[in-house]
Amino acid sequence: MSDSSLVLGIDPGAPHAAALAAVAVLRLDESPATIGIHRPAVVVRKDLLPTILESDPLLTDPRLRLAAVAAPMTLRPLDRKPWKARTVEVRLSRGAFSGSSRGPNMPWISGSRSWPRYEQARGLLGILQARGFPIFSIAAAAQAAELPPRCTVEVFPKASLAVLVSRETLRSRPGSQEFMGDLDDWLFPRLFTASKAAPLPIMSILHSLVPGLRFSRDTCEEAQRIARMRRPLPRREPLRAFVAALQGVLALRRAACLVGAAGDHEGSILLPAVWHRDWEAEWNDPRKEDPQLRRIPLGRPPGSGGWEDAVRPPETMPSTRVHDGVPRVLQALRTAITRSNRSLRSIETALGMSPGDLTRILAGWTHLRVGHVLGVCEQIGLAPGELFEPLVLRDGP
Repeated sequence: MSDSSLVLGIDPGAPHAAALAAVAVLRLDESPATIGIHRPAVVVRKDLLPTILESDPLLTDPRLRLAAVAAPMTLRPLDRKPWKARTVEVRLSRGAFSGSSRGPNMPWISGSRSWPRYEQARGLLGILQARGFPIFSIAAAAQAAELPPRCTVEVFPKASLAVLVSRETLRSRPGSQEFMGDLDDWLFPRLFTASKAAPLPIMSILHSLVPGLRFSRDTCEEAQRIARMRRPLPRREPLRAFVAALQGVLALRRAACLVGAAGDHEGSILLPAVWHRDWEAEWNDPRKEDPQLRRIPLGRPPGSGGWEDAVRPPETMPSTRVHDGVPRVLQALRTAITRSNRSLRSIETALGMSPGDLTRILAGWTHLRVGHVLGVCEQIGLAPGELFEPLVLRDGP
């Protein structure tokens, strides 16, 4: 199908010889906008994964756009364990993201347990790059990022799922050492299974991220097959390969962002474009702000459009809805702030707001006032007319 794109999801598995790996391939059909199954998630022996990637004809298929790898990678390979963690790892393992707060808790490659994961991913990345899939990461001073025709991206499945739900939801999961204690192992069935008469919970979130995009029937069945796997069948590896591929599909639809820092030995991970308000508030906490760490949209460069369609707060998240015309103004404000490269906290400080006030306004939780719009426009150097003109032209005379 010429109007289809493919995403290869790879989970290299735990870093020991007896562990398993998994691969999955999702298909994005443009008309109608549907996520289908090109290849179901399959478990493979870890020692065979490099050979598969070296010889699989899939990697020569022009429809294959992304290889999404659920393992740490850097722009330039590291030959020895670093003495410090990558910036993105530090941020996504502290505060609400930490394990003690029941968050996704991103491992550090500077740790003795995670360094072997980096080493095995380094070998896979070399194969993928040799086959025409260079690593994709944040560039210095970029305000937005456009996916190249083909690339390899890092994915952290735990965070990809976690940011879509409330922090309260995660607090009820078992401890990490208990059965089903891994965040993604516990959360995946809650998002991807439902009774026969009900839609999958993930569907409403997906529709809010990318209106009109849906799962095909076989994708729903595949997700439920993975969710219902029980020992002795391995579930964690196919689950993470599937989520990695799904995160890649969101990137193709400009419903994803890159989070990370620029630098040869840093790293960037793909995450959904819009997060639950709890995680947005955590991200914008000024006490945890790091000038090196950035969260930038995937889409066209500023001024050319395209990112606007991705920046929509998921409809399942707010408990109240604002006036019909306001969401478009909020969307325009979010887009303008993103293009300005100003942090929400810096704007809040300049306007005399408390931490999180602007986040709540932009998410539609707090009533939007004219003063809010004028104040934000002043802070980002945008004339109010420039903000409203596209909205008026879209409506027509």
